[in-house]
Amino acid sequence: MSDQGADGITFRGQRRMLLSTPLEPYLRGLPSRPDFRLSGQHSHRGFEAQWEVRDDDTLWLTSLKTCPDNEGPDPGLRVVFPAANDAVAAIWVSQLLRSTDGQRRYDPFGYGSYFARTTNFAVHNGRLVMVEEIDSRTERVTGTEFTTLLEGMFGPEEGAFLRAIRAAPDDSAPRLVYADWLDERHDPRGAMVRLVEKLRGMAPDAAKRECDAHRELLDSPSSSWLWDHIIDPVPFGITGRHSDLGMRTGVRRLRTL
Repeated sequence: MSDQGADGITFRGQRRMLLSTPLEPYLRGLPSRPDFRLSGQHSHRGFEAQWEVRDDDTLWLTSLKTCPDNEGPDPGLRVVFPAANDAVAAIWVSQLLRSTDGQRRYDPFGYGSYFARTTNFAVHNGRLVMVEEIDSRTERVTGTEFTTLLEGMFGPEEGAFLRAIRAAPDDSAPRLVYADWLDERHDPRGAMVRLVEKLRGMAPDAAKRECDAHRELLDSPSSSWLWDHIIDPVPFGITGRHSDLGMRTGVRRLRTL
């Protein structure tokens, strides 16, 4: 890890830099922000947090640095969790966490830099559902791994469809079979899956026009942000845009076009 001040996350024994800030949603729910005193160019939030995904796929907040070393003992986790004697189960976290090994690459044709590879952790109520490896330069998924929580959320039959979709990301057949299965159950997500498939490979202007024609469908709620992300994390001819919580997914980008 090379960027000072960023959160860190340990996964399968490897410590990585965390590009997301999973403590912030919890802090926003408090009556007032705790007295964080860590300062400096790389500590604008006032704290540095360390996280761990354990063998049972649960996410834990393991430590919190909240003040400079020269100010005496750091109360750590107790600044936010007064009763904490050890690590805190991060059950409030339901989001996509982006991480990297911290190795930057510099664009030879420009002035920017990027991380060679990032790893996304999809977490629901403090439990890991999916791990995906991303080529940061192209934003394409190069590998996906699900935990058993996928079936716990969607059921075994639907979970099998979602696994098949991610196992063959360039094959339209698993998506269309899944859309048929949803249609048979009068699930409106079937129409969304078909729209996603239609837009794959479209140029941005054409995708925008198609989205405008299906605005009512895109404005309808889906089952979850996680479902949106699993269906297709690759934007349809639309690349390079990021939200404050990390990479926006294909379906979620469509909803904002």
